[in-house]
Amino acid sequence: MQKGSSAAIEPISEAGTRKDKEEYARLSEIIKLLNDRFGTDFTEADKLFFDQIEEEMVMDEKLGVQAKTNTIDNFKYGFEDVFIAKLVDRMDQNQDIFNKIMDDRAFAAVVKDYLLKKVYKRLNVEQDVVKEAESFLSDLIPDDEITPDQQKTHMRICTLQAVATSFAEQRTPEVIGWKRLGGIFKLNKDMFIAKVVGKSMEPTITDGSWCLFRPDQGGSRNSKIVLVESRHITDLETMKSYTIKRYFSEKTAGEDEDSFRHVRITLKPDNKDFPDIVLENVQEGDFHVVAEFVKVVG
Repeated sequence: MQKGSSAAIEPISEAGTRKDKEEYARLSEIIKLLNDRFGTDFTEADKLFFDQIEEEMVMDEKLGVQAKTNTIDNFKYGFEDVFIAKLVDRMDQNQDIFNKIMDDRAFAAVVKDYLLKKVYKRLNVEQDVVKEAESFLSDLIPDDEITPDQQKTHMRICTLQAVATSFAEQRTPEVIGWKRLGGIFKLNKDMFIAKVVGKSMEPTITDGSWCLFRPDQGGSRNSKIVLVESRHITDLETMKSYTIKRYFSEKTAGEDEDSFRHVRITLKPDNKDFPDIVLENVQEGDFHVVAEFVKVVG
């Protein structure tokens, strides 16, 4: 939530307290490296600054081409310019790290070397993932060509963002195409396939997996993996207001005997390197379970 917000939900980045040793163990490799070598005391919160710069560089189309066509020694020249630009863009988000990079050449060299290797590796690996995605999508039927009979054996493919935002705005999500899944299990017209990006649900859902979802079924959702949309959520991997996590809820009686309200909703990643998302004092309309994960299909 932003400062000054009066909304009822209060997201918590990590549930409960942690001993110092446990907190240190959860720190990313880059934070451990910097703290050990330079005596700094950066925390898990500072990790987000580096993560966001890394993600923006991985998404840079020009860098993507350069990584695929150059050795890492040549790639570093283009990397340097983009790194400085991204750093300046985010300087207000973490002034301490920005100043340390600008004022300490040794510190800056370690940061740049670490991110150079990470970004170069990811850009090369992820371009291979793109080829795999193209293979998965190679037999798609366009939305305007699908027949009623084919809809019995094919599932629509949408982006998670399209599904989440269309749910909030009460409209039909844009369909990328239709993929044949007949014979796997019983399908229904409201199911959809979407690509899940991020490592927070590994090993259950690996980064880049194509997954089958069905609309929220209501009833108890505890321990189920769900797609959740809320303006009070910011997913650390996508920086969007929706997330895929395992759902747990604590309830209390409502104003009448047949009603209840959520005291606390906890969205847990299967990957313990990621923090829980905790929403407290949940009010109707502030939080939506959009869909339920069914199976990885590609």
